[in-house]
Amino acid sequence: MTDGLSQLAQRGRRTRDIPPPRNPARAARVQLAPVPEPAAEPPSPPETSTDMAANPPPAAKPAVSSRPKATPAPVARPAAKSDLKVVTVYLEQDDDDFLETITHTGRTSRPKTAISRSAVVRLALERLHTQMSPAEIVDELRPRGENPGTGRKRR
Repeated sequence: MTDGLSQLAQRGRRTRDIPPPRNPARAARVQLAPVPEPAAEPPSPPETSTDMAANPPPAAKPAVSSRPKATPAPVARPAAKSDLKVVTVYLEQDDDDFLETITHTGRTSRPKTAISRSAVVRLALERLHTQMSPAEIVDELRPRGENPGTGRKRR
């Protein structure tokens, strides 16, 4: 009569063993060739006041545009994971579809760019911050909030 441990060992052997890898891990690290960075323009020598008087800089030609001049967007530093805060934002279906269209456009453009919905919302908030004050935003949203919304009535 056999003991229970040998029976369990035989039962476990019925499963398929994983074969060894066909390409074992390398013992030495692979050295990759460094990618050359784009060549930057060499710094020009500093101009002196005599050079400026002899050769005045060319006058900048104003660009003719039918669109109003947009303020340059602030240079956003890459945010670390600890800088970001998780919040819930409620969007209407049209706004959600617009965010999806932006994400799809980033994926299908050349070069492909991964654009998250959060990045779009952060960009919109940066632009809103530069264009309007908090009091102006409240004045803009006040008429929208006067309409009673759905939900239970408060006492």
